[in-house]
This record gives sequence, structure tokens and C-alpha cells, in this order.
Amino acid sequence: MKYLAIVALAVMFTCAWARTDHVYSWDDHKDSKTLYTALKDEPDLIFILFWYNKDDSNEDLKKANDKLKADLQKDVLEKHKNDGIQYSEIDLKAEGKADAYKTILEDIMQIKVDKLDKGPIISVVHDGEGAWITGPATAKEVEESVDIFIHEDEDKRVGQPNPIYGSDKARTSTGGYRINRRR
Repeated sequence: MKYLAIVALAVMFTCAWARTDHVYSWDDHKDSKTLYTALKDEPDLIFILFWYNKDDSNEDLKKANDKLKADLQKDVLEKHKNDGIQYSEIDLKAEGKADAYKTILEDIMQIKVDKLDKGPIISVVHDGEGAWITGPATAKEVEESVDIFIHEDEDKRVGQPNPIYGSDKARTSTGGYRINRRR
């Protein structure tokens, strides 16, 4: 009976360990592979990725980065704080970051890193599809994309199979791409 109890505990421990061993925290990404895993394995979340180059000596770039961060905070993140938005900032000027994220940026999202010298780029991803957005109306376009993704999820929950108006824009604004999905 003791051996049976020990075996049962060992099996329970192994199952618990195996389950937690494969659970991924989206905000713990360190490179293309871990970010890609999060985007692929979390189809129900909406990801907003703020790609930028931090360069305090370039006043125009600093202003562009700071303004867009503030606009996103005010217009998108505060408005949707309970809607499953996952926000992450990636400074590609930080040591090793440009090389670490090169694959997902250039090969999957088709973002040219040199564009970040002019201003930040935002990627919005949901259910394996997304777009990157840049320019003066970026925060507004991000807000529209997030709203569309949220409304599509609500429609799916009530059995409405058709995409809502504008959903193609949410996926192809400036540069559209697909993340291979599990589903």
C-alpha cells in the first residue's frame, strides 16, 4: 500500500511538472523564437508590440517614441484594460535585441529595422494574424484594429460566423502577416 501511494504521488508530481514545464508566459519573450511561440500559442489574446529605437540624442525620435507611447496608453491600453490586451515594448537599440528579434521582424512581420530610425512601429496581432502600423495616425489605427478584434470575438461567441466591417484593415493596415496557428 505504501508503494502504491508513493507511485501515485510520483505520477501526480510528474504530471504537474510536465504541465507547468510547457506553460508559456507571453511577456517573458527574449528573442524571435519565444515571441513567436507566444503569438502562435495564445490565439485568444490581442498583442500590441511597440517596436522602437531608444536614442536620447535624437530629439525628434525621442519625441515620436514618447508621443506614441502616451497616445497608446491613453487611447488604447486604458480603454481596453480588461479586454485581454497584452502590451510589450521592445527597444531594438538595447544590447543584442536587434539580432535577437531579427527573424520575427524581417522574415515574419516584414518590418525593416531601419524604419525605426524615423519612429516607432506597432504590431497588432490576434488569432495568428496581424499588421504593423506606423505614422502619425498610428494610435488611432491600433485602437480601430483592437476594437475590430474584440467585436469579432464577441460575434464568434454568439455564433456570428461572418467577419465584421473593417476586419481586413485590422489585418493588413500597413503590413499584414500571418503567424502559423495551432488551430
